[in-house]
Amino acid sequence: MILCDHHQDHDEKDHHHHKNHHGHDPIEHEQPGKQSMACHKIASRNAEFAFNLYKQISKGGSSDNVFFSPVSISTVISMLSLGAKSLTFDQIIAGLGFNLTDTSKEEIYLGFQHLLHVLNNPNSELQLNIANALFIDNNLKVLPKFTEDVKKYYDSEAFSSDFTQSEEAKKQINDYVEKHTNGKIVDLLQSLDHSTQMVLVNCIFFKGKWEHVFDANLTKEATFSVDKNTTVRVPMMEREGVYNSWRDHDLSCVVVRLNYGGNASAFFILPDEGKMNEVEEGLSSATLQKWWHTHRERTFNLHLPKFSISATTDLRAVLEKLGMTDVFSDMANLSGITGHNNLKASKVVHKAVLSIDEQGTEASGATAIEIKPRFIPRPIIFNRPFVLSIVDSNTQSLIFIGKVINPTKV
Repeated sequence: MILCDHHQDHDEKDHHHHKNHHGHDPIEHEQPGKQSMACHKIASRNAEFAFNLYKQISKGGSSDNVFFSPVSISTVISMLSLGAKSLTFDQIIAGLGFNLTDTSKEEIYLGFQHLLHVLNNPNSELQLNIANALFIDNNLKVLPKFTEDVKKYYDSEAFSSDFTQSEEAKKQINDYVEKHTNGKIVDLLQSLDHSTQMVLVNCIFFKGKWEHVFDANLTKEATFSVDKNTTVRVPMMEREGVYNSWRDHDLSCVVVRLNYGGNASAFFILPDEGKMNEVEEGLSSATLQKWWHTHRERTFNLHLPKFSISATTDLRAVLEKLGMTDVFSDMANLSGITGHNNLKASKVVHKAVLSIDEQGTEASGATAIEIKPRFIPRPIIFNRPFVLSIVDSNTQSLIFIGKVINPTKV
């Protein structure tokens, strides 16, 4: 979610008033026939942005769990770019990982349009809902072009808000998010400044069930080592079966891929003792591609914690480190929103929630029979900090990524 507020008009002749380096405005006309693979055109850039974000957020060896939806964040930031001009626009696009020489503005926006269309497919076995909304102050005159573009490319709803009544406006926004995440994300906004002029919201709700469920009768209390000095007790799920799993020798870790019914997979990455930093440094779009195409079926007993985590992240400092500096300053040029140079982004807040249990995240009566060898090799036990990601196969998109340091920390 992005909050925008007022800043002083600055001289229209300053360095921000030049056309960006391609010499035209962010939207070009849509061309038919380009949409079939439109979301794939932006997939690797979105993945790279996801890992850049992850590395910034998890820096400093904090003991907090990390969890966020890169698709949600890149969607709302690219939505803001529709109203950005000049250097502000260039910084946002570069910060998102795009190079306009390789991917045109048109391809970026059509890519997001197609991505949202595919992810929100109501016929999928997965329940994945993404909603975009603009909350605009009553007194703010927004250009029709901006509202048309956010509707066209991001299917965004627009709501009128009275930000002078900050408690009511905060409730309006929080209620919207709670409704569109099936009650999972509550009180996203803790406070709202009186100077706020506009809030851009993206929320995502994911509910999937494992292709092969765990037997709840086998779940037992077990020890999880948070660090050298700290252990906690967690409910540990257990399932003997055939898994797509392998050792990544380059990153000193074991990867287990679990499929959801539908078109998504979860990658659970267990670093060798003391190798979390090496694994995190090695995360990239190329690594994800390599894992996606690796297929090594093995039979073993998998032990995986049953847990729920949530993480709220203030992204402003992180995005500034990725080069998006002007949009948060009085140098911001968001004149594509109002026609005036008087808006800047003040805050970017993101909250994500994940539950992992025996069924996935939804009960299912499905059972499957697997052929298993008599000899079962050593189990793989996720009893220390690990990384996980959830990927949608249709769009090749990284829906969620996180690091579970303490699965008992909600």
